Amino acid sequence: MGSQASCCHDDAPEPPKELVEASHACEDPPEHLKGSASKAVDVHTTVEVPSKWSRLHEMRQLEVDSEILRGITLRASLRGGGRLWRRSPLDLDDGERAQLWNKSRSVQHFDVFLSHTWHTPGKWKMLSLLMQAGWKWVIFLNGVIQVLMGILSVTEMLPVPFEYATQCPNFKTKVGYAPWALLLTFLSSILGLLSIPYLPEGFATPLAWDAVCFLDAVCIHQTDTGLMERGIYGLGGFLRSSRELRVLWSRPYLSRLSLGSCWCILFRI
Repeated sequence: MGSQASCCHDDAPEPPKELVEASHACEDPPEHLKGSASKAVDVHTTVEVPSKWSRLHEMRQLEVDSEILRGITLRASLRGGGRLWRRSPLDLDDGERAQLWNKSRSVQHFDVFLSHTWHTPGKWKMLSLLMQAGWKWVIFLNGVIQVLMGILSVTEMLPVPFEYATQCPNFKTKVGYAPWALLLTFLSSILGLLSIPYLPEGFATPLAWDAVCFLDAVCIHQTDTGLMERGIYGLGGFLRSSRELRVLWSRPYLSRLSLGSCWCILFRI
């Protein structure tokens, strides 16, 4: 008797098993993303915004992203007791970090690119900037105080609370003296440094105090991830648009990779 194939028997080939391939997180971006650049469409013009991948693969690190080129004057950054310097953006909540962007304004270039690290206490950076840019004003105030103290001493309008007895042989006398000039000079130095950020624009040392500066906390958006990425990858363009690189040196300065890259970009420029 011939055997017949059972109806339950399936001669069709077994379908292939699903293949799952592992992808590497560090692999290159897709071909359509390499060299791509997003475009910000405006009513009157179209601005090409270099993307992260186009900067890395086409060596466009020095290209200036003028759409987010924002700066702040040195005097404005030091107002409020140097609050912008004394508090790191990482120590602020989201609302306060978002407000930092509004403290800067659109500019065409930077006079000074301030390079520093937030690992250094802000009070020392604030004091360094105050002394660098405000020393002329402090010397002027000290000179005024000395002249004023001299006039008041000659006219005997100031009290002389202390006396000094000379110890010279065959000559003994008492000389009165007062600490007013020393004390007022010390106080005028402190008050001069703290008050100069509030003086009118163009007063004292305009080349220093009215300089447009790049300060990362206010010139790079701290909450918008898209603007933050454009700002971080556009540091080379910001440095290229600066007339001066001012380094606020501290021991942990070169431990930050982004700060070391600023020097590499500078030598390339």
